[in-house]
Amino acid sequence: MLLAAPREKVWSTLVDFASFHTWNPKVASAHLETEGELGQGTRVRLGSGSGSTLLTIEEWGPPRLLRMYLTRGRTTGSSRYYLTNAPEGKTQLEHVLELDPPFYLEPLMLFAGAGMRRELAALKRHVEKPSK
Repeated sequence: MLLAAPREKVWSTLVDFASFHTWNPKVASAHLETEGELGQGTRVRLGSGSGSTLLTIEEWGPPRLLRMYLTRGRTTGSSRYYLTNAPEGKTQLEHVLELDPPFYLEPLMLFAGAGMRRELAALKRHVEKPSK
């Protein structure tokens, strides 16, 4: 996905967990469960109307690589963002979502891709908004 925003702005949006709710329609709240600087091992709990998701940063390579292990109920997986500079001050975003649900939830995973596309579209709209 090509974003009309500099890589540093996209990165700072992805790691500003306290502000997730301002652009991500699925997040109502977020709080850090670890103290100190953000980085490998940081844990963040995201709340939504349907429960919560625990994110644990597994790979931390500002401003290029962010990989988080996620746990939501009995479903686990990872979400990986890779950002590269593109011409004209834009950013190329590569995202990979891997989920490992219990067998009885596997048919519902078809909807996870659509949900992730909506979240990425919301991120795109947010970072491409002109700064005030």
